[in-house]
Amino acid sequence: MPSRLPMTKRMTCPSVTGDPKHEPQIIGFIEANGRVANIPTPIPLTDAMRAAAGPQPERMFRLAGPCRESRCVQWRDAACSLIGRMQETVDRLQLAPDTLASLPRCAIRGTCRWWAQAGPEACRACAHVIYNPGTTAGSATGGVG
Repeated sequence: MPSRLPMTKRMTCPSVTGDPKHEPQIIGFIEANGRVANIPTPIPLTDAMRAAAGPQPERMFRLAGPCRESRCVQWRDAACSLIGRMQETVDRLQLAPDTLASLPRCAIRGTCRWWAQAGPEACRACAHVIYNPGTTAGSATGGVG
C-alpha cells in the first residue's frame, strides 16, 4: 500500500522500547487487561519517569519514537512488518471488531508509520499491541494483549 504521508515527513514508530536512544514518548498506558489506553498528547519519557517505572518502562507505557526504518529489525520490503503480524494475530484471536465505529484518539496519527501503511485497519490492532521482549536485544517484537 502506498504511503499516505509525504516522504519528507518524519515518521513515528508507535512501538519502541524505553531506551533513551529511541527518544521514547508516552502515547498510552497499559491497562490491567493488557489493552492500551491512548492519551491525547505525547509525553516525553524522562530519566526520572524511567527510573520510577523500572528497567522496562514499556511494560507500563505505550511508547513511540522516530521510525528507524532500515535500522530496525522489523523493517522488511521498505515497510514495518510488525503491524501486519499484529493485525493477523488480532484477527485470529478475534480481539477487535471487523470495523471500528470511530477511530480511537491518537497522539501520533499524523506521523504514525502504521497509519501511513494500513490506515484505519492499523487502529483496529493498535490498542492490543504491547511490548513483548523477544530474543533480539533492544527490539520491540510486538505482543498482543
